[in-house]
Amino acid sequence: MNGKDPTRRMTILMLPDDLVLNCLARLSRLYHPTLSLVSKRFLSLVASTELYQTRTLLGRTESNLHVCLWLCRTDSNPLCWFTLRWRSEKCFTIRTMMVLVPISSPDFPSPRGSEVAVVGPHIYVIGGLLTRGGLHASSSVMVMNCGSHIWRKAPSMRLARVSHSACVLDGKIHVTGGCMNLDSTNWMEAFDTNVKNRFAPEIP
Repeated sequence: MNGKDPTRRMTILMLPDDLVLNCLARLSRLYHPTLSLVSKRFLSLVASTELYQTRTLLGRTESNLHVCLWLCRTDSNPLCWFTLRWRSEKCFTIRTMMVLVPISSPDFPSPRGSEVAVVGPHIYVIGGLLTRGGLHASSSVMVMNCGSHIWRKAPSMRLARVSHSACVLDGKIHVTGGCMNLDSTNWMEAFDTNVKNRFAPEIP
């Protein structure tokens, strides 16, 4: 038997990353937050852009609805985030077959009236109005990975903005308006999510 245990079996943790990604890509995104708790390695894989790209190549992309509600839990972070999921019970009616499930919310102050942009598996929450310590505009940008529901801070905008607009074109987030300075050089700026270094001004 060469001293080996004949009952030993290979687990998914023994596989290289590319094979693990291939396995994870075939599972519904509903399981990704739970899988990210298995280990730091799984957390890294679930939050990676490679997983999103693999799911796209395999035709396993899914549409998921995320909801942000202003519930005033605390003064510093009144926003609560949820995702809409199917109920696991077999007995339900058409009106009760789906439920809002709480997911993680940012640990840092969340502005009110922020603009939201979606790029691949990431949700960007941009600018808005901070109410703590008085009312003032924010230049902050927060990002949530929709696979792991982990938040992080992205590079801030050049200017604080409120009541602004944002759109995504070719992987770039373009933000317009919402600033007090009406100088045309400040009216628009863009953030390249592929480079992820800073916002750059755009002259309309």
